[in-house]
Amino acid sequence: MIAQQLNASTSITLSQWVPTLLRWFPLRHGLVVGRSQLALQYLHAAPQSLTLFKASANQAGRGQAHESPVTSAYAGQPQPNTRPWLIADHNGPATFYQASLPAESGLLSPQTLKSCWPGIQCVSQHELPARMLDAAWQDIVANQAPFQAPNWLWVGSLPAAPVLAGATQLLQHADVVAVRVTLQPELEADAGIQAVQDLLAAHGLVLCGIEPERNPKLGTALFVRDHPAAHALTRKQLQEQSRAQAELQARLQAETQAKQAEASAKAEVVKQREELAKAKADLQAKLEAESKARQSEATAKAEALQQREELSKAKADLQAKLEAETQARQAEAAAKVEAVQQREELSKAKADLQAKLEAESKARQSEAAAKAEAVQQREELSKAKADLQAKLEAETQAKQAEAAAKAEALQQRDELAKAKADLQARLEAEIQARQSETAAKSELQQQHEKLATAQAKLQTKLQDETQARQAEAAAKAELQQHRDELAKAQAELQTQLQTETLARQTEATVKVQAMARCDALTKDKAELQAKLEAESQARIAGLASKDEAIKQLDSVTAKVAVLETEKSELTFRNDLLLAELKKIENQVDLIKDLLFKDAC
Repeated sequence: MIAQQLNASTSITLSQWVPTLLRWFPLRHGLVVGRSQLALQYLHAAPQSLTLFKASANQAGRGQAHESPVTSAYAGQPQPNTRPWLIADHNGPATFYQASLPAESGLLSPQTLKSCWPGIQCVSQHELPARMLDAAWQDIVANQAPFQAPNWLWVGSLPAAPVLAGATQLLQHADVVAVRVTLQPELEADAGIQAVQDLLAAHGLVLCGIEPERNPKLGTALFVRDHPAAHALTRKQLQEQSRAQAELQARLQAETQAKQAEASAKAEVVKQREELAKAKADLQAKLEAESKARQSEATAKAEALQQREELSKAKADLQAKLEAETQARQAEAAAKVEAVQQREELSKAKADLQAKLEAESKARQSEAAAKAEAVQQREELSKAKADLQAKLEAETQAKQAEAAAKAEALQQRDELAKAKADLQARLEAEIQARQSETAAKSELQQQHEKLATAQAKLQTKLQDETQARQAEAAAKAELQQHRDELAKAQAELQTQLQTETLARQTEATVKVQAMARCDALTKDKAELQAKLEAESQARIAGLASKDEAIKQLDSVTAKVAVLETEKSELTFRNDLLLAELKKIENQVDLIKDLLFKDAC
């Protein structure tokens, strides 16, 4: 019966068709886009089961629902769910045209409708956020209590094709679709009946007919679901799905086999990568060891440089000591001149003392002569006394000659008194001379003691000077020997430094070559990695890429072996350089010891 009705004339009356279709396809829920007067007029029996999408520039700016004059007629009754959303074929900004005829405002420019409405004008246009019909319904379901899937769609805005293009999921559940279209081929294609009919036919919806509006260039087309056609379309879709599933299964099997082969190749490549990573790790460890050796070498060089600075400092100290020794020698020469002057003064004092000793000896000889004369006088006096005694005895015996003897005795007494006085004076003079001699002897003794002390001091100075000269001569000889050894050590150190510089230059050249080869190896590794990734992507050429990767890996392994050989040569040169540095350190230690001995 539906099929027979579908073959009826394309000119229908909605007031007759909609109630009939509502009996056949009861309204679960309906979606209305754009002009809602006709939809509300024919579907007013259950307004709570309707959702309206009606956008305008003002409504979109306020973000609030719009209450149309029609819906206001249902005051006190359940109202349709109204959303001020702009519905289009995409999610994002879209141009909304405000026409001088409010019913024609929407996504279609009013200039396109000049053939339908000659006086229509575009009042304004705005960029508003648009949504696809499927996305809008999903937002409603997610934010409110879930509704039943809508089975009635009513699109009252132009053009309808973009709106329906964004409702592929809703069209799968739709039983009836009413669409406002243009009936003139020269008008907008997306707003025409042909574009809408082609789009809905792909979803199993067939055209029942069209009710023209008062403007015969516009009308409302009614589409219903053709269940036999929908079943055939479903069977066709299922067959296509089965065929696609079989093809997909075959592709999956082929892909599985390719993946297995790829997995094997990848496992082998992973193994090769692990080996390469291990070789790289070994090479990295060797490079780190070489870096540590370089650091040790740099440390040894720094220590050698420090020792060289210490040697220069010790040399400067030795130079200062030599200058101090020169000053000491000058002071010693001045002391020697002073000692010579003291010697001359001592010789002069010695000569004066010799003259005094000779004068004293002469005085002693005169004193001895005076003493001998006094003894002779004493003897003469004693003889005189004896003669006088004899004369006195003779006078006693010869009284006659007493007067003469008395006179002679008195005369002799006077002479004796005179002689006695002379003798007393001589004795006093002798006592004074002895006292003077004792004072002179005491003074001479003191001078002898001073002279002996001066001679002892001079002798000590001479001995000290002799020892100082001997020590100076020994120090000069040792210093000359040290200078010779230092000059020899400096010459050897200079030669070793030149050798070390040449070795460093050679080492730097070798290291640069090694780094260049390491860079080449890294580049080869990167190229190999890129080729391996290309191999993973190109499944058909997997085996060929695998062979090429193995060849490149062999090439990389050979390069690693060459690099290992060069590394061993570099290590051997580094060991030689360390041995030379050790010798230099020993020589620097020897020079330090010599300088320390010189400082002591």
